[in-house]
Amino acid sequence: MTTENVRTDSAPLTIAPVVSEPDDRVAYKITHPRTKNPGLLLDVNAIIKKSRAILETHFLPDEDSISHLNPLQRMVHSIRKIREKQSWTPVFIEKFNFIEMFYGWEVQMRDTATWLMHSDEFRGLPSHKRIAIFKIVWAVWRRFERYTMTAEIFGQRCLDEKIMLHSHEAAVRMDKYSIDYSEVSDHGFERFNNVFGGKMMQYYEIIVRPYLELRLSDTEITYILCQIIWNYAGRRLQGQTQAAADRFLDSISNDLHEYYEELGRGRGSEEEGGDSKNYASRLAKMMQIVNQMLNVQLELENTIQVAFLFDMFNIVFTEPEFFRN
Repeated sequence: MTTENVRTDSAPLTIAPVVSEPDDRVAYKITHPRTKNPGLLLDVNAIIKKSRAILETHFLPDEDSISHLNPLQRMVHSIRKIREKQSWTPVFIEKFNFIEMFYGWEVQMRDTATWLMHSDEFRGLPSHKRIAIFKIVWAVWRRFERYTMTAEIFGQRCLDEKIMLHSHEAAVRMDKYSIDYSEVSDHGFERFNNVFGGKMMQYYEIIVRPYLELRLSDTEITYILCQIIWNYAGRRLQGQTQAAADRFLDSISNDLHEYYEELGRGRGSEEEGGDSKNYASRLAKMMQIVNQMLNVQLELENTIQVAFLFDMFNIVFTEPEFFRN
């Protein structure tokens, strides 16, 4: 690839690819426009192109097989399909570099896009609205899905040992791993961890502990995830998105009620936990998880730590909003 000039942050950058393969051109060496130090341009567009393709089509490969399912059941079906890729004996890793983590996000972005597209309300929105929602919710989706999947695999160990699934193949213990930021920052892992480590640890109390106490079923996990995503997107984007969120959440609330009634009649699936006798109590505890997750996101929106993070990186993102949520 020949050297080319691009304009980022209103300054010309001379860039050279870090990776030579055409499909993998994500990281480029640059002179940072603000610090004038060596840095990287991370091309978010390159890493989300597969997700964007999913979001810009109305075609679902499994449409015929799920046409009889109600909206909540469709979302449950989707998350189960996504989790079929998950290894139940993941390898524990203790160190990886930032660029490897960046590449790993691509898979999680595609999972998020695929899951979102199983909602008719989401698919009914214009393409630019779907992409706008995806940009602000993928990281929230990833956090909740990964912590609940970790709890599903490791049970109480997840809470006791602070285990977290990094990907479908790998896991980390939060107090026994580090990220090598040397390619993108002069600051070491400890400084980043001091700023953000506590944020990650709080999810064990917000997500993992109630998951284990309630023994949440796939349907309940999916219901919570839908509530988090659509409430967050509706609040951030308002208008057409808020209207779609209201319709979808009303619909799945009725579906959840029907789910509990089926369990009460003894017609639920064996793999579905749930507890129809304590429906109101369980729902209240589930909504507590939703509200706590939304409160954390609000804190992240208002914190100066996000700006602090970007100042610590010698990185220019082509679309930094992907990593501010």
